[in-house]
Amino acid sequence: MSRRTRVLGVCVASVGLAAAVAVFVHLRAENGADDAIARAEALLATPIERAPEVDRLPAASAVAALEEARALRPDHVRTEGLYHLARSLVDLQRGDLILADGEATSARHRLGETPLLQIVRAAIAFARTDARTASDLLAKVLRRDPRNARARSLAADVELGRRAPVLALEHLDVLVREHPTLASAHHRRGLALLALDRLPDAELALRRAARLDGRSAAPWIDLGQALRQRGRTEDALAAFDIALRRDAQDPEALLGRGLCRAALGDENAAADFRRAAALAPNDAEPLLALGDLQVGLGDPHAAVRTYRDAIARESADAASWLKLGNALVRAGREAEAEPAYREAIQRAPDLAASWNGLGAALVALERADEARQVLQRAATLDPSDPNPPALLALLGDRIDARNSATSRRF
Repeated sequence: MSRRTRVLGVCVASVGLAAAVAVFVHLRAENGADDAIARAEALLATPIERAPEVDRLPAASAVAALEEARALRPDHVRTEGLYHLARSLVDLQRGDLILADGEATSARHRLGETPLLQIVRAAIAFARTDARTASDLLAKVLRRDPRNARARSLAADVELGRRAPVLALEHLDVLVREHPTLASAHHRRGLALLALDRLPDAELALRRAARLDGRSAAPWIDLGQALRQRGRTEDALAAFDIALRRDAQDPEALLGRGLCRAALGDENAAADFRRAAALAPNDAEPLLALGDLQVGLGDPHAAVRTYRDAIARESADAASWLKLGNALVRAGREAEAEPAYREAIQRAPDLAASWNGLGAALVALERADEARQVLQRAATLDPSDPNPPALLALLGDRIDARNSATSRRF
């Protein structure tokens, strides 16, 4: 073999080896991309038992896997679509609905209308309080796949949000039949039954949810609230105690237990209200409950301070201003009560109790003409309330007494 022939053979072999290496590298990248995509799809298909809500899917891990796939296989349409879908879920979990919607639109351009994408878009619409769009999207999914548990669960949430418990219950009955160990389905079913005032059935559903999910305090809190509202205070207290054994830092459970304790005359109620207020610094309700307790204990001055603290957290509620006004009147501070009642009236002009309270303050301040007009307004708004007529009679007696004293003087 000549030297030239040997060189040519080496060159051919080198070219063949390079081609083989290139093919190997390409196949390895393809396989790596396929593996990464498969991992992401498995994460996005996490069973509903492990991720009951769509916004609890492990989307961040899916994004990481898809970023790996994008690096190995750039500009691949399906990879890009799945990436934007996972990014949409991450944004939804963060509460950034604008970015979530934009990512979902990008995913739709690349993937089309997949069931999971429609569910994600429905979740975004529901978070935006667009229940009609959410319901329409979920109906499309369920027409194609009536056994899609994630779509049915979200559809039940939408109907509960629309205050349509009968429709919600239809979804939930199917869901618990097909997924009998799904705690979240039994929990939602309990809420739907509560909305229908079917307390015995609701109690069974909530207790079932609590047994299936041994960690969550939520079913016990909802059960406690329902029992307390129906006058079963001791049963409600037991439910809140169990909730707090599961999560000692839950402000709703602390508030509920405090309300039960207050109704039962337990002095520990104040500690529950204060702890709930500390754990929920933007929530006025625990402080309002504490103020109510202080009024009941005969300490209106402490109640005034507490109500003012509550209003500093959330000032838009007319009832908060009404409570403050009533406490100020009890404390003999009618001049301060007047603006509190007027704030309440500004927020809820048809709340008769605020007009009545303002009238009482004006009577005490001896502003008879204003008091008469205000109390007449209160009587018109609530003809069954005996207080405005009684205050009007008191006002008339005071005016008669004053006129009589004046005539005797002259």
